[in-house]
Amino acid sequence: MAAVVNYSPPWWVNLLHRLPHFNIEFQVVSSDFRPEDSEYQKSILLLGSVALLCLGLDLIFLLFYSFWLCCRRRKRDDSSHSHTHSQQPSPDCCCTAWCVIIATLVCSAGIAVGFYGNGESSDGANRLAYSLRHANRTVSGVEKLVTDSALALNQTVEESLVQLETAYQEQKDYVSIVQKLQGQLDELVRLMVDVPFWSNTDISLEDLARKTEAFDFYRWLGYLGLLLFDVLICLLVLFGLIRNSRGTLIGVCLLGVLTLIISWGSLGMELAVAASASDFCVSPDTYITRVTKENAVIDQGTPTMNYRTSDQTFLQFFVIPKHMHESQNANFQNPRCENTPLIGRESPPPSYTSSMRAKYLATNRPDQNRRSVPNDQLDPGSRPHPTARPQSSVH
Repeated sequence: MAAVVNYSPPWWVNLLHRLPHFNIEFQVVSSDFRPEDSEYQKSILLLGSVALLCLGLDLIFLLFYSFWLCCRRRKRDDSSHSHTHSQQPSPDCCCTAWCVIIATLVCSAGIAVGFYGNGESSDGANRLAYSLRHANRTVSGVEKLVTDSALALNQTVEESLVQLETAYQEQKDYVSIVQKLQGQLDELVRLMVDVPFWSNTDISLEDLARKTEAFDFYRWLGYLGLLLFDVLICLLVLFGLIRNSRGTLIGVCLLGVLTLIISWGSLGMELAVAASASDFCVSPDTYITRVTKENAVIDQGTPTMNYRTSDQTFLQFFVIPKHMHESQNANFQNPRCENTPLIGRESPPPSYTSSMRAKYLATNRPDQNRRSVPNDQLDPGSRPHPTARPQSSVH
């Protein structure tokens, strides 16, 4: 999975994030993404209510404008009785018609922007669903690797330890060491099982991705219908002006008010969602890290392996005897950093060169008459005496 280096949010994300967040008492609160905080929720709702405030102002303006038109029409009707032979349209009528035409063109441009924004929102929701599924595959992959690794340890190391215990069942010291190794293996398996970092089973990323796609589909379909309805209203306005149909214009006005209410309401909801999403996108790592720590199953303060306090006796089982270590240093004429090579390997540690490996094989060639013994069933005679405590280089 490729990591994004030097992530920088878009300009509009920073713009929405910089919007002031106020609570009900109109006190400034932090704009950090905290969806579980009641104060943050109130601030987001207050941002969305700005659109409702604009809707109220718009309806009040239309109401007063309608009253003004009615008063103007009454005065015009009174003056028309004294000029019955005048057939010229009044200037107010022409001005209103041109204002309606200009408003219709502006609304058409807004509808075009709405179509573009609706498509971009759908594309962003699809990318979000893909990211959720990718994260779900990552978590599932971690769980699968942990399960396979634990199963492999139980199938390989456990069997080898059982063979060692069977081979050294007459030597109590080695049997106790093997038993300690079995305890260490059980502890390692337990720690590996605890590696999956997500313990909240109530939240499924796959289900969240499906719900996101379903919600975005219905959102896209609803906004598409609303935009097409706006286009229909604009066409009816132009048709009513061309045909000078009073009934058409009155019906368009009623539909326009209904559309205005729906549009401003959806704008308030979209503003609240966009503001909260921008607060998250400005610094997503902060929220994700905090949620992961809250749902983590591993205590971050507990080390995975405590080598300082663990019993070091089981390490002696794999430590090369001192006389072999001195012989190796004499052969290679310099001390090597690999002081604990695996016993039973017929090759030096991996960092040796080819010439040093050849010298190692020449000076440590095994006896051909001796039966080959696997690494997990070594000859007890090659082990140091139980009372001998060779120095280990592992600290």
